[in-house]
Amino acid sequence: MELEVIRSILSWRRLKMLLETVKLTAGFKLDGLLPESLFSMYREIVNYLLDYTWAKKITSFKKLKAEKYNKLRMKYQGLPSH
Repeated sequence: MELEVIRSILSWRRLKMLLETVKLTAGFKLDGLLPESLFSMYREIVNYLLDYTWAKKITSFKKLKAEKYNKLRMKYQGLPSH
């Protein structure tokens, strides 16, 4: 019986490890000031791309750019790209 309890605890720990939340983040530096509205748009785009990349298991920047760059440029036409 004691062995069964230990096995249950170990199985629960393994399951808990599999169910932990992963937080995806991206950091960057700004040269100068950036209006909050512009920063919010960039943050929205970065968060969307992180979620998309994670969901599609994309590991290549080239593949991500091929799939999303033109669509995002059309959606955010007035947003500077550099």
